[in-house]
Parts: sequence; C-alpha cells; structure tokens
Amino acid sequence: MKRLILTTLLASLGALALYGQNRLLPADEQHRLSLLPSDQVRCDTLNEWAFQRNGAASLPYAQAALALAAKIGYTSGRADAFIRLGQAAAHAGNYTEAEAYYRRSLALREAGHDLPGVASCYNLLGVLQKKRGNYQAALDLYHQGLARMEGQPPHINAAVLHNNAGTACRYLSRYDEALEEFSHCIAIYARLREAPTANRTEISIGIASLRMNLGIMLQENLNQYSAAHDSLEKSRADFEIYQRPDYLAKCYLLLGNNAYYRDENEEAMQNYDRALALKDHLSADDQAIVQKNRGRIYISQKSYSQAMSSFQTALDTFLRTENQRETAATYYEIGNLHYENDASEPAVEAYKKALAYDPQDAILKSHLLYFLPNALDQLGRHEEAASYSTQYIELLSSLDSVQTQSAFEEMMEFQLVKDRLEKRLIKQEQQTQLVRMQAGFGGLGLLLLAVGLLAFIYWQKKRLAEKTTKIITQEKLELLRNLELETYSAWLEGQETTQQKIGKDLHDGLGSLLSTVKLHFASVENRLDQLQAENRGQYETANRLLDDACQEVRRISHELASALLMKFGLKVQLEALADAIRSSGKMEVELATFGLEERLDNKLEINIYRMIQILTHNVIEHARARTITISVNRFDQLLNVMVEDDGQGFRPEDLRNKPGLGMKSLTARVHDLDGELHIDSQPGQGARVSIDLPLINTYAQSLALNN
Repeated sequence: MKRLILTTLLASLGALALYGQNRLLPADEQHRLSLLPSDQVRCDTLNEWAFQRNGAASLPYAQAALALAAKIGYTSGRADAFIRLGQAAAHAGNYTEAEAYYRRSLALREAGHDLPGVASCYNLLGVLQKKRGNYQAALDLYHQGLARMEGQPPHINAAVLHNNAGTACRYLSRYDEALEEFSHCIAIYARLREAPTANRTEISIGIASLRMNLGIMLQENLNQYSAAHDSLEKSRADFEIYQRPDYLAKCYLLLGNNAYYRDENEEAMQNYDRALALKDHLSADDQAIVQKNRGRIYISQKSYSQAMSSFQTALDTFLRTENQRETAATYYEIGNLHYENDASEPAVEAYKKALAYDPQDAILKSHLLYFLPNALDQLGRHEEAASYSTQYIELLSSLDSVQTQSAFEEMMEFQLVKDRLEKRLIKQEQQTQLVRMQAGFGGLGLLLLAVGLLAFIYWQKKRLAEKTTKIITQEKLELLRNLELETYSAWLEGQETTQQKIGKDLHDGLGSLLSTVKLHFASVENRLDQLQAENRGQYETANRLLDDACQEVRRISHELASALLMKFGLKVQLEALADAIRSSGKMEVELATFGLEERLDNKLEINIYRMIQILTHNVIEHARARTITISVNRFDQLLNVMVEDDGQGFRPEDLRNKPGLGMKSLTARVHDLDGELHIDSQPGQGARVSIDLPLINTYAQSLALNN
C-alpha cells in the first residue's frame, strides 16, 4: 500500500513538473502536444522543437522534454534533452555547464549502445575544446568518436567528425593532416549520397560546411584569397537555399575576413554587419570574433578609440568563455593598437599576456614573437628583445616546409635587426646636429637597404608560396577546387571494391558450384552407352551449356575482380585485353609496353587497366576505327599511358562540355592519381589520349590510403 502511494505521489510530482514546464510553451504548441499519441512521441517532438531554436529560446522545450523523459523512463529522450540543454549553454558561452550536459548524454548513449549518438557526443565535446582553444584536446575527442564508429556502416556523424578534425589540425598548423581528414569526410559523403535512403538535404549542408572549412584554410593558411572567396560564396548560396541561418551567419563572418585580407574594408564591414544581423544564430564567441575583427579595421582607419572599444568587448567574452586562443589573439590585436600609437610599454604588456596563454596556433605565436622584441627594443630592453628573437627563430625552425623555409628565417632575423638599428638612429638624431646629419645619411642608406630588403623578402615569400603550392600534391589542390570530382573518385573506389567482391564471389562461389556439377556430369559419361539416343542428345546439350556457363562465370569474375591483373600483373592483363579485342574481329590491336617487368602498386595497376578499358571501349563503340594502338611506358618517376586510333575523330571541346559517364570516370581516376590527361583529336583525323602519372606521388599516396 505504501509503495502504491509513493508511486502515485512520484507520478503526480512528475506530472506537476511537466505541467509547470509546458506552461512556458505557447498555447497552440501545448494543444499540438496533447493531440500526439504517446508521451514518447511528445518527448521526441519537444526535443525536435528545442533543436529548431537557438540559445535561450530552446530551453523551455528541452527542459519539458527532460521532465517528460524522466517521468516515463525514456533513456533516449533524456540523452537528447541533455544535448539540447548543452547546446543552449554553449551558445551562451557557459562551456563548463555545456560539457556537464554532454557527458551525461554520453553516459546514457554508451549504456544504450547508441554508437552514432556516442559519436555525436564526442563531436560536441570536441567543439567545446576547440572553442576554448584546446585544439589537441579537441582532436583527441574527435578521434575517440571516430574510433567508436569504426566498423560501422557510413554515417553522417563520422563525416562531421572528420570535418571538425580537419579544422583542429588546421589550427595546429598540421595542414597535410587537415586535408587528409577533409578527404575522408568527402569519401563518406560520397558513399552516403549513393544510399537509397540518403537525406540529400543533410548531405548537401554537410558538404557546404566542408567547403566553408576548406575556404577558411585557403585564406587563413595558404593566402589564396580569391579561391577562398569562391569557396565561401558557394557555401553561402547553399546555406541560403537550405535556410540555415546558423551556418549563414558564420559564413558572413568569414567573408568579412576575406574582404579584410583583400584590403576591401568597406566590404568587410558590410559582411560583419550581416553576420551581426543574425547574431541570434551566432555563438557568444563568434559574436566576439566579429567585434575583434571590426577592431582590426578600425586600426587601419586610425579610429583607435573605436578599435579599443571593440577589442575590449571581445576580450570580456573570451575571458568569460575561457577561449584561450581567441583571448591570446585579442591581446595580440590590443598590443598592435598600442604599437601603432608608439606606446611601447602597454604594447609589451599586451603581447606578453597573449604569450602567457601559450597559443597552440603556431602562426599567431610567430606574430607575437616577431612584434614583442621590437617593442622591447624601443624601451631599451635589448637583451630581453634578443631572447624573444631567439625564440622566434627557434619557432620558425620547428615548422615544416609548408609553413616556412630556412632562407626566409635568416631574412626575417635580418629584418628584426634592421628595424632596431633604424629606430636607434632616430633616437640618436634627437641628441646633436652632427648625429642628426649622420643619422640622416645613415637613415637614407638604411631606407634604401630596407627597400631592397623588403623587395627581397617579398620575392622570398613568393618563392615560398610557389614552393608550398608544389609541395601540396595535385590531388589535394584539386580537392580544394572541386568537391564534385573528389566525390566521384570516392564513388569509383567504392565501386571497384564492390566489383572485386562480386568477382571473387562469382569465382569462389558460383564457379566452384558449377565445377562440382561438371564432376557429376563426368561420372555420367561412363554410362553414355546405356542412354537412349534421345537422352544422349539432351545430355550433350546440357554438357555444352554447362561448359559455356563455366567459361562465362570465369570471364565475368576475371573482368570484375581483375584476377589476371592481381595474380600476374598489368602486362599480362593488357595482353589478354588485346587478344579479346582481336578475337572480336572488329579491329586490329597494337600493344607496346616498356618497363612493366616489375609489378606496380596494385591500386595503380587496377586504375591503369580500368582507364585503358574505358578508352578502348570508346574507340570500339564510337570511333569507327580500323586500328587501335595501346602503349604503356614506365620510366623512373613517370608512367605514360597512350591510346591512339585511326577513326573519325572528334572535337575535344565537345567532350569537355558534355562528358559521358566513361569520360567522368576517366577524369576522376587520373585526378585521384595526381596525373595529367591530354586529348589530341580533330574530326577525320583519329584521336590520341595521353595520360601521365607520377609514380613517386602515386606510390606514396597508395601507401597512405592502404595504411
């Protein structure tokens, strides 16, 4: 009896709590909830309504969902409600509170073996660490989430984790790793897009988000502002189409930065204003970033009081949200403001405060270590300045070739010395007329030296940029420029795997079964003389059809799984292909190979064979040729594939303007292998298609993919 009373009281308390929460909702929504068939559906609906709102506006729905889920013992509903509450706290900049909510949700989802939900929690926890400027901690959390998804079918949560992991790597100045993470993200989206139940809108938004992150990398780290602008504008258009103001606000912020980098301050301010017009969809940190970036423009306009006001507003937010990276970046901007006004003492103080946060962003740290010694030298603290200059050179030395180079390190050190000498001469100029004259001549010489030095540094920077562009592989540059081509490459790779599996199953499964049937038929041959003439004819027909079936299965399995290729290599497979074309009686085939005695990487051999298959098929179907020539030549660091025919030819621009499926497949494979494709043809003059593949890059790429 007591237990019944207690249960009744608890249920009543739960109902009262739920009633109290629902009272905060609009009357029409309360009515809509009452019409739903069950409490579980009501809970899911409340969580969905919370997800559709930002910040404090989502709280009543999330709180009502949590109360209802607790009442009915709905674990999944509680986990979702904790996520919504965490997102509201994060939007307000209360990251400690948000983390507590996310971890409670993580525990519930782990207990319920909800692996996609677990991955989502790790992603949200990583985002919190990223907002705090703890990029390595964020990256570790993203990888923990990916580890929980290992072995599972492709899921959009895994794509999101790779996308955010790429951003964390970018902040850590590990650009190659960032591009690898983005590549994995693209591959997952490509596979998801092929699924019959794919959510096209969700995938399109994810790809737009990825493109936005690639745009950030282009402008923040690779100084490719025009390409970044194109990438960001495409993302902005997509976010408008899919009505995602949260992403759109972020995109306007980034477009403002892009305009600032291009010295288009008016355009930058307009984009920052557009971002702030959507501030309800911006987190507290992003709103503060807008204020900080507006402050940079005020400095360039000599509006120092407005600049300081913007920086202070941003700094207050970053200190409250414990965002170490942005706190350091804001102190750096405040230091620049003082330095611009020849206030060396407060400039030194601001730079040192920034360094005290030990920013993990190597580029930001290098800027601090560059300007701090100059400010110290202005104060006559030359030994301290030299100490920080040493740290600056050590930092540059620790970076890889994508970020700097040794020759540039020496020039930057020389630039530091030149700046200090020039400033000392200016101070000496104020002492005596003689010193002023000497300083004048010395200053003129230094000025000329400075002009030459700056020109040389500009040249060095240009060389560095060119070297950086060469270091990054062609595949990765294409990835930044053309997401669609990467998507198709990833789809082809998945198709290749599927074909190999089908071929293996045909050979090992159906092929073995047919061979067994053939053995049973062989046992009947010993009693053929006992069969009537009519039965003997049926037997012979069945036996012939069985032979045909065995040969057809063998042919298809070899075609799909590239059995000859995998066992004997590319040269043997090409000879088999040439024999097959000759046996059709349609045309003559000339095959020439050089340097294929040693096997190539398996992935490379399969791709080369598939490309030649595509080209020969096109010749057979469309060229009306009498002869086709196939040549494959391997050199030290290059492999050339050439397919020629004496057919009717075509206009290459027509093919580029309207490529068929075969041409798309060929282009994607060449792109995936960092190669170059050349087409030479004119109507009535046949055609020549040449493909150059760099063996070193391809081999290294294959190792990376296989590992």
